[in-house]
Amino acid sequence: MAREWEYVREYEKNNLADLPSRLRMLLLSNLAVYGPDEGVGFEGLRNLLMPPLLENGEAQDFDLGEQNEGFFRLDLSGAIGHSVSFKQLAELVQKPVPATNEQELSWDETLSRSLSPPIPHLTHLSLSHPPPSISWPRLLAFSKHIPTLTHLSLAFWPVPSLTPNAKTAVVQSRFGKDVQYGGTNYYSHSLDNDFREAAEVLRRLAGRLYGLEYLDLTGCSEWLRALRWTGEIGDGDRGLDWGAQWAKLHTLKVFSGLTLEDESEYCDVVRFVQAYKEALATEEMLGWWMRRGKGEGKRSTWIEVLKDDWERYGGLWNGEGTQERKRRALDSLRNREGAVEGWRSPIVFEDEVVEVAVERRSVWEQ
Repeated sequence: MAREWEYVREYEKNNLADLPSRLRMLLLSNLAVYGPDEGVGFEGLRNLLMPPLLENGEAQDFDLGEQNEGFFRLDLSGAIGHSVSFKQLAELVQKPVPATNEQELSWDETLSRSLSPPIPHLTHLSLSHPPPSISWPRLLAFSKHIPTLTHLSLAFWPVPSLTPNAKTAVVQSRFGKDVQYGGTNYYSHSLDNDFREAAEVLRRLAGRLYGLEYLDLTGCSEWLRALRWTGEIGDGDRGLDWGAQWAKLHTLKVFSGLTLEDESEYCDVVRFVQAYKEALATEEMLGWWMRRGKGEGKRSTWIEVLKDDWERYGGLWNGEGTQERKRRALDSLRNREGAVEGWRSPIVFEDEVVEVAVERRSVWEQ
């Protein structure tokens, strides 16, 4: 059904909502892998959750809450931002607003209308693999509708930002130097280690999704530092309060999202190693919160950090030259395992420093 989704969506649309909840949830997960590139599509998603409209275009009198009582997992991997928007998604989890005009509905009609949203008990949500233009502010606005969420996947999401298109924008002033328009500039992360805006976005998200137990941040290693960003002493900016926020979280998935092969480029190996070290630093940071005193905001729930198994690549690159260089980069993890120090600081390689310098020079030349 997932491989032939375009056909199924068109010719079986009147029957999709009658499938058992278990099959509908499983179908959405299969669509993320075997379906069209743009995902399920909102029309197809609506047909899976709601009965078809009547011939006059009106909705049927139907108790959606009862129909989707067992529907708790919504997998929109690859669909969010492509064929399903946050505005459309909110329609599925918001309670319907009752009519205020007495002439619109009779008393009997009001009782027959469901007061439950189409998905009344959503606990598992996957928003992975969005387009680069996905909006964190819209995610924050949407998150207020799903306070009961326990499992969330934001795999391969871009750096958290309230103004993602303002990295190079400045506000000119005749009284002083130009002021950065957004909270993050072009070099905030690579050179300045400034994750204040990203950390603030995560603080807001944690404040709304306070019941999370499982968080998947696969492919987000470039901004994992925002999870452990503490700011400078006296600057008033703070990162996540792991002693109080996400208090129920017990699993944090921070895989690199990369699969290494014998033909992998050296830059991919460096990215993999960097991602693994960022995961180790995050794990150490969470351990630091567990070791704090009771009066210092100590965390009470242990978080298991799921990360790559780099030893599975132990049989690769046994030659000389470039292969030896890849091997040395991967073997550097042997000295870092369980002993990452300075989790507040960026983790970089000498090669990366050179690459960043070259990149910055090329930008200046342009």
